[in-house]
Amino acid sequence: MKCLRKTVRTISGYIDIINRFRNQVDSSTKILFRGQANAKWKIESSLERIGLDNITFNKYYTLVDSYKPEINAYGKKFQRKVKYNGYDFDFSDYSKISYGRFPDLEYLTYLRHHGFPSPLIDVTLSEYIALFFACEDAVDSAKKIKSGKVFVLQSELWNHAVSGYKEIHEIGHYIETDLRHLTQQSEYLIACCFDLDKNEWKFVPFDLEGSLKDACQESDSILEIRIPASVKVNLLKELDKMNINHYTLYRDEDSLMKKMKFDFLEENGRIV
Repeated sequence: MKCLRKTVRTISGYIDIINRFRNQVDSSTKILFRGQANAKWKIESSLERIGLDNITFNKYYTLVDSYKPEINAYGKKFQRKVKYNGYDFDFSDYSKISYGRFPDLEYLTYLRHHGFPSPLIDVTLSEYIALFFACEDAVDSAKKIKSGKVFVLQSELWNHAVSGYKEIHEIGHYIETDLRHLTQQSEYLIACCFDLDKNEWKFVPFDLEGSLKDACQESDSILEIRIPASVKVNLLKELDKMNINHYTLYRDEDSLMKKMKFDFLEENGRIV
């Protein structure tokens, strides 16, 4: 696969580049977007960021299952999966995971949306929402704003699976979980591998560069769009006119305060 790199300064320019990219790929190809506030960051899960990039499924699932009683104290109803003989899923079965049948997905997506270390890499069906995430740090005027980036990924990246090698699985939109999952039009990518020596599944680094080398034809492409720091505020203003802002995407009191903070700073000339 080739990786195309572009820079944009306006929403119209951004959409034009994405539309041209869409026109170059097969109409049946699914396209997903991921926005990141710092253009230097690579795509990685929050598990990778804390150094747990090769943890087994059994260990991770068993650990996070033990936290359910505390989470359920806040009105959730997540069912325990650990029984007297261990976790209620056979992680030595290659076929179920290989066909995308991950256990307890609703719980994993809940953890991901609330900042808990997770193997899920969140992406979105909306290029506008991805652009917001690439720009959202501009609300904090106390920090030095970095250039952001939007990754445009197509399904050739994850539509292949071979036992013993890294597999990237897509988890679709229709999961019953946190409201943020719906407002952000979220989907998820999970990088994993079936360890043939130990006969069990484990999570592995996403490694976009390696995935590009492994995936199919030369004509397939990944698009990276750089968003200069100097244009982030203007892009956030334009997105706000489309009702894309902190509150509409996160739907809690903290995000409402961030939305009002942005309005307040703009009204008083503190962001331009």
